[in-house]
Amino acid sequence: MRQSDYLDLFCNTADGVFVTDAHQRIVRWNQGAERILGYPGQEALARSCFQVICGKPPGGAFPCGQDCAIHRSGLEGAPRGNFDLEAIDRAGRPVWLNVTLLSSTGSETPFVTHILRDVTRDRKRTLALERFLSELQSPGAVCTGAPGAHPVEAPVAGAAGDGAPGGRAGNPR
Repeated sequence: MRQSDYLDLFCNTADGVFVTDAHQRIVRWNQGAERILGYPGQEALARSCFQVICGKPPGGAFPCGQDCAIHRSGLEGAPRGNFDLEAIDRAGRPVWLNVTLLSSTGSETPFVTHILRDVTRDRKRTLALERFLSELQSPGAVCTGAPGAHPVEAPVAGAAGDGAPGGRAGNPR
């Protein structure tokens, strides 16, 4: 099988896939990548991947750029495990991606295949839960129930209507 056949095979999936050469230029871009990031193939091809993806990992530690350690590890035959990356789509919206790399160092020209999955919905859910838990742990946090609701007060034992001894609930008198 020729290298171009392998690249075609990698791109034949519903997941987003793009392939970069040794110089980080995009040489393949499938319809899944177009659907997720909004760039048609003709706009993505031959551009540097970091210019198209504009990615940064959680915490923004090392954004995509010319000196990409992730791309370099792929070219060296030691691709990292899958990871999450916040990218910017063609419309300027943030999109969270889970990325898996495949590399081919033994071929006539090395390449790195990036398999993308949109995990934006899951990431937003996780961030909302983390914010909620953080607010619960903050000093003075009050459980209010639904947004706009009044603070919940615990009933006093024996108060009218609570069914406890001395109350009026269910008392036939």
